[in-house]
Amino acid sequence: MEKEVYMRSDNLKSKIVILMVSAITCGALVFLAWAVTRNGTSANDRLIGTFDNDILRGLEGNDYIDGLLGDDKLSGGEGSDKVLGGDGNDLICGGDDADWNTLNPSCNLSTTMAGNDTLVGGAGNDRIFGSSGNDSLDGGLGDDDLVGGEGNDKITGGHGDDTICGGTNDFDGCDLDTDGDDTIRGGPGNDRIWGSGGNDRIYGDVGDDELVGGLGNDIIDGGQGNDIIDESSDDSGSNVLIGGAGRDIITGGGGDDLIEPGKDLDEVNAGDGDDTIIIRPGDVPSGKNEIIVCGNDFDTDRVIFQGFRKPIVQISDTLFFDPYTRGTYELVGCEEVIRR
Repeated sequence: MEKEVYMRSDNLKSKIVILMVSAITCGALVFLAWAVTRNGTSANDRLIGTFDNDILRGLEGNDYIDGLLGDDKLSGGEGSDKVLGGDGNDLICGGDDADWNTLNPSCNLSTTMAGNDTLVGGAGNDRIFGSSGNDSLDGGLGDDDLVGGEGNDKITGGHGDDTICGGTNDFDGCDLDTDGDDTIRGGPGNDRIWGSGGNDRIYGDVGDDELVGGLGNDIIDGGQGNDIIDESSDDSGSNVLIGGAGRDIITGGGGDDLIEPGKDLDEVNAGDGDDTIIIRPGDVPSGKNEIIVCGNDFDTDRVIFQGFRKPIVQISDTLFFDPYTRGTYELVGCEEVIRR
């Protein structure tokens, strides 16, 4: 094994670089205080950036990469890597970079990069791309772009107005056919989230979010805020769609969906399939009329008024009165009305 130690200092600060190289057992351990471009080895490397704008590539092995401060470009390469962006507007790739010598550097989403990566953005507006493994992505603070890629990913946007794609592709469009059962949390902020072709769990959290499930049997919870929940691209999945607090727009798919609009004045279009819509006391605001469209005449859709100790009052074939808020529900194309 070779060991080389370089030391350099000036009257402002000292800088130490330690490089350990072994083709068999050791990776690279690098600490630097100015902008660097460094590649790892085929071993398990530990690459630490600087306060400047660094380029760090792990290549093969299960690597640990920390960009520290600055607007860094970081790639894990093959293996199950942990990559931390730190403060700054970072580009983080779980697999390989595509081409970083361009005005618009990006990541290679090749299916051959199947490591289970942990990718953390930190403060700043980061762009984070997983690989085809089961990755964990966390945008941290800032308005981040996150792409999970294939695999069963866990994605958290963190604070900020984030754009999240559970599958593949860039943000000109998200591929909703990509395999993988993803768990995605938007965090506080106005987020845009797309699922994938698997059975996804999507949580908008606080903020006015746009949530698109994709194919599969999804669970989507808008949380607080005026959310758009859209499963119209799903022809056959049986989804659970929860509006939460706020004025939500909920669109079901072609399968048998369970929809809970939640409190405030919502717009519901259940779509095709035998859908179930659950309404609870006080969901509609005082004096307002909420319109619920169940679907076409070929389906058997039901509306369940659940938990009403005071009886819901049927005014006409389609109009129902909420005694708690003195608001009304107008049911369009709903075959069954059940009181529980």
